[in-house]
This record gives sequence, C-alpha cells and structure tokens, in this order.
Amino acid sequence: MQTDPINYADATLRLAVAVALAAVLGWDREAKSRPAGLRTHMLVSLGAAGFALIAASVAAWVGGVWL
Repeated sequence: MQTDPINYADATLRLAVAVALAAVLGWDREAKSRPAGLRTHMLVSLGAAGFALIAASVAAWVGGVWL
C-alpha cells in the first residue's frame, strides 16, 4: 500500500482519464440528441473525480493509508 500523498502528475492523469471517458459517453448522448451531452458529462466526471481525490487525500492525512 502506498502511504505517501499523490503527486500532481498522478492526480492530473486521473482527472484526465475521468474526463476522457466521460467525453465518450457525452459525445454518444449528444450524437443521439439527448439531454446532458458532452460538456455536462465532462464537468460532472471532473467534479466526481476531484472529490474522490480530495477524499483519498484526507483519508491519507488522517489515517495514513493512501488508496
């Protein structure tokens, strides 16, 4: 298990992967003319991934266990 905090490159990579995967879903919905398309999915996934990183950082700070 990793006990040191996440570095900026790793956090950026995780956020970029979340946005890229959500872009695929959003693009598909936008192509089918459904609500909540590309931009919405990208922003929601970015926020969710950001909150997950913050939660993991707080857990590492409090408990000493990094996910």
